Amino acid sequence: MEPYFDRFEYLMGTSGTAGNVKGVKTPGGNPFEDPRFARIPDPGRRRNRMARRCSAMPRPSWVTTPYTQPSCNLSEPYKNPECGFQMGYLHVLWVL
Repeated sequence: MEPYFDRFEYLMGTSGTAGNVKGVKTPGGNPFEDPRFARIPDPGRRRNRMARRCSAMPRPSWVTTPYTQPSCNLSEPYKNPECGFQMGYLHVLWVL
């Protein structure tokens, strides 16, 4: 299934941080993610003020570090590699 998810992420221009690329943990990504073959195409979106404040709060030792979930909301302009369609900021083309 992973190759199909990877293709979809590159078609849609998913933004975020992959937590585990080829067995190497990535800071800022989901620490519980299964290994994937490639990174997510767009960089992650900026955290808002509340997310920054919550991530700076002290946590018990059993709580993991917070991470930003990948999203199809673009963080920067993205060019689709298959059809060359330029997608703008926060614009998503749904291809079914």
